[in-house]
Amino acid sequence: AASLSRGSHLMMMSASNPVEDLSEERKSNLFQSLLRDLQIEGVPLLGCDADQVGSLNAAMWTTMAEVGSANDENKVCMILESIPVSALLAFAEDFTVLKTQERLMQQLPELRRFSVSVLG
Repeated sequence: AASLSRGSHLMMMSASNPVEDLSEERKSNLFQSLLRDLQIEGVPLLGCDADQVGSLNAAMWTTMAEVGSANDENKVCMILESIPVSALLAFAEDFTVLKTQERLMQQLPELRRFSVSVLG
């Protein structure tokens, strides 16, 4: 996933994987490979104990606030094991839609710096 210029990129990872035709061992190996690649790139890996959507939202916005306080380009990976992939995908999609709302973006232009992706 490419990050925005001078922006921040927040990637969410889940231990569960919607690809049903892969064995649990293969899913686990792919997940571990993704984590290893991110570590090699120097991307901070943040574990999150969120097990409800409300906790997920709080963790996401708090992390974006922390990352957004820096002026340089950043990537951060949140690892969420207890949140369904559908909730992660919904958050990423809703965030993208949120950024298309011109009236909101006039008030919160810093949101343009962020991109959210779901991996794994």
